[in-house]
Amino acid sequence: MLVSVVIIGRNEGERLTRCITSVKEMDFDPEKYEIIYVDSGSTDGSQENAEKLGARVFELDTDKPTAAKGRNKGCHEAKAPLLFFLDGDTIVDPGFLTKATTFLAEHEDVAAVSGFRKEIHPENSVYNKILDLEWLHHEGESQYCGGDTVMRRDALIEAGGYKEDLIAGEEPELCHRIRKNKWRIFTIAEPMTGHDLNIRQFSGYWRRNFRSGHACAEVAQLTDGETFGRESRYNWIQSFVYTGAGLTLIGFLHFWAIFPILAGYGLMVARNMFRNRWRKLPFGTALIYGMHAHLVWFPVVCGQIQFHWNRMRNRGGRIIEYK
Repeated sequence: MLVSVVIIGRNEGERLTRCITSVKEMDFDPEKYEIIYVDSGSTDGSQENAEKLGARVFELDTDKPTAAKGRNKGCHEAKAPLLFFLDGDTIVDPGFLTKATTFLAEHEDVAAVSGFRKEIHPENSVYNKILDLEWLHHEGESQYCGGDTVMRRDALIEAGGYKEDLIAGEEPELCHRIRKNKWRIFTIAEPMTGHDLNIRQFSGYWRRNFRSGHACAEVAQLTDGETFGRESRYNWIQSFVYTGAGLTLIGFLHFWAIFPILAGYGLMVARNMFRNRWRKLPFGTALIYGMHAHLVWFPVVCGQIQFHWNRMRNRGGRIIEYK
């Protein structure tokens, strides 16, 4: 046994069936991996479906499930030295696991290796299209991995596992501790997984970015700003500048402030499009992404405010679902 494939999920329905099926169709010796599914209180028959497909199924015994708890449970039950973590709404590229295990065998100081994630249906909504662009990262040594990754079990245990009370951002926080133990994290230029975001309404887009802001603030606080500290500060500065400039213009120009505000926004969008020209996007897609980059600050800063408000009241956050 070389790899334990650990899938976590909650009420993923047909997506979970598709995920497990894609694992079983990998170009990888079936004698060298097992499938573990950790469920967080599904009510749609996910556990039974996973068992029928040959997975070892475990259910979290908690009223406050988190992805971190699910992954730690999978690690505890795993029989193999390598863990391939997956979310239940993904599908695996057939050749990725072979390439990832080969990379780890050739780089003994690397704790985790990831590839590229893509949205399965970016055409279904503008929100899917935006996130599909955000999955695109540069290859090479990375500061942290995402939810889909192949990780050495020993490195995970040595770091103390995922921090179970985090409602989001558990991977960057874990990778911070792993790198403190002199391990490295890598992204290789290989397709890894397809993801089914399935956000079709603005409310889901808002909640996802609100959660990102909450995670950004919490991880920055836990790592003394070494991870997400710069991003957190930039979001605060962006918020003060945008709000202050907008209110000042409205105070002086009243209704006519709309014109310099729109002009300034247009210049910032154009600047973002220029800086992201390496993505080689069609003009319309680049425009959408540029607009997103200068609108997303608001739900993100709201998420940061929520984290600090909860911390002042000594209260933990609740899991934030967006679909």
